[in-house]
Amino acid sequence: MKKEIYKGKYIAVFLEENRGKIRERVYLKDSVNVVLVNNKKNIFLINESRWENHNRKSVKILSGLVEENESPSSCVKREIFEETGISDIRIKKIFTHNKQGTINQKKHFYIVYIKNEKDIDLNILCKFSKKKLEEKIKQNYFGLTTTGSLMRIIAEI
Repeated sequence: MKKEIYKGKYIAVFLEENRGKIRERVYLKDSVNVVLVNNKKNIFLINESRWENHNRKSVKILSGLVEENESPSSCVKREIFEETGISDIRIKKIFTHNKQGTINQKKHFYIVYIKNEKDIDLNILCKFSKKKLEEKIKQNYFGLTTTGSLMRIIAEI
């Protein structure tokens, strides 16, 4: 038994029977998480200020939601262009985390290589050497989710 309770643009909630018990399950849209890298192996994260943080600046992995009928790699290209204006890139998929349980979502993780250094705007992006980023991780500079993702991704750089 699977009964839809709510379906919105980003989230769907169902009642589902599992082992004789009825449970609520939440399904979130798939997402992409991206670390940008240049040919010198510098790592770029996005500078972002969000209204819910009182417009305080934070540094995070570039991310976005996969739209209906869009592939994760197409979403990466779209999100990078929307956030940074950069279009000349090479994409490498690192892994997909398929979270299942009460909350369900696929998160796709990518490294994106920027082909043209002139495309990088340091007002939008924050530049780190791999060593500096590892130091920031050790200092708990990032949140738990970002830290775990970064550790897995930078091991591939």
